[in-house]
Amino acid sequence: MVNIASANKMGVLNLPLEYDAGKFKKILGALPFTIEANGIRILDHESIDYSDIVSVAANSVYLEILNRNNAVLRLNCGLKAKNYAELIQIIKNENSEYENYSNELEKNNLNNSFDFVNNILEFRTLPYVRATAYILKIAIVKNLSDIHFEPTESDKINLTVRQSGEIIKVASLEKIKYERVAARLKYLAKCLSHVDDLPQEGAFKHDNIDVRLSTFPTDNGERISLRIINTIKFLSLNSLGWSDEHAAIWLNTIKSNRGLYIISGRVGSGKTTAMYSSLYELSIQGDHLRAVTIEDPVESFIPGICQASLSSLKEKSLASAFKHILRQDPNIIALGEIRDADCVKEVLQASLSGHLIFATFHAGSFDVFFERMFG
Repeated sequence: MVNIASANKMGVLNLPLEYDAGKFKKILGALPFTIEANGIRILDHESIDYSDIVSVAANSVYLEILNRNNAVLRLNCGLKAKNYAELIQIIKNENSEYENYSNELEKNNLNNSFDFVNNILEFRTLPYVRATAYILKIAIVKNLSDIHFEPTESDKINLTVRQSGEIIKVASLEKIKYERVAARLKYLAKCLSHVDDLPQEGAFKHDNIDVRLSTFPTDNGERISLRIINTIKFLSLNSLGWSDEHAAIWLNTIKSNRGLYIISGRVGSGKTTAMYSSLYELSIQGDHLRAVTIEDPVESFIPGICQASLSSLKEKSLASAFKHILRQDPNIIALGEIRDADCVKEVLQASLSGHLIFATFHAGSFDVFFERMFG
C-alpha cells in the first residue's frame, strides 16, 4: 500500500500514486487503482477524469466516487480511504483552478495573468510542469516575443517579458521554485537540467510555437531567456499587419529586382518574421526557386526553403559559410543576421553579382544602421 506521506516531498505529490492491496486483495475485494494528474485509472475500468467527478468521500474502508451520471464507484482501500479521498479532492480542485486560470487568459491583462504563476507553484500536483505550460500559454495568447528569468537578488527571480518590443516586468518568483521551473524548461529544450553553472542553448516546440532557450550563469543564479516564435505568423506578408498596398509594393520590389535587402530594427521588432514571410511569399510564387538560409540558429522552418544552421555547417563564421553557399548556385540567400565586416563584404559582393540577398541587422534607426554598416 502506498504511503501518501512518504510520497510527498516539499509539499509536492509525486504522481502517479498506485494503490495495490497486495496479499489482501482477494480478502478485501480491492481493485488496484492509480491516481494520476488527470484522472484515476482503475483495473478493468475506464479511467475517470477529475472533471467528471462530482464528489468523493470516505465511507469506512471504502472510497466512494460520484460521477456526473450519478453513478457511484466504490473502491476498497482499507484504512487509507480517508487519505485518498482528501488527496483526490485536492487534485480535483487544483485541476479545476488551473483550467479556470487558462480559460481567463484572454480576459486578464498581462500582469494579472502572470500573478497566477505563483498560485500554480503552490499546487501539490505537478506545480512546475503546469507553471511552465501556463507561462508558455500566456506567451501564445498575449503575443510575447521573449520571456526572461532574471536572478537579480539572492532569493528572488524577476520575470520580464517583451511584448510589441517593450520590456515589461510581470512577476517575481521564489528562487527555490524557479530552479525547478528552470529544470523543466531545460529538460524540454534537451539541455542538461541539472547543470546551472555553464551556458546552454536548446529548443523545443509547444503547441503552435517554437521556443529557443538560452541559459547563462550569474552570481545570483541561472539566467534564462526564451525566444518565442509563432510559426503561424510566417504564412504571409499580410500576417505582419501590413496594408495590402504596402505588402504588394514590397513583394513586387523583391520579385523584380536583385540586390541586397536589409531588414533593420530593434530587438523584438519583427525583423526575422518579416524576412521569413518574404521568403515564404517568394516560395509559393516560384516553381524554380533556389533559396537557402544561413542562420545561427534556424528559428523556424519555412515550407519550400532550404535552411541551414551555422552549427550544422561546422563553419567558424557566417562569412565563411556564405562563400560555400554561393557555390551551390542559389537564386536567393538569406542571412539570419549581419554581425561583422567580413559578412558585410561577402553579402555586398554577392548582391552585385545578381543574387537576391536578404539579411537582418540590429539598429534602432536608419541613421544608426547606416553609420554602423558603412561608417
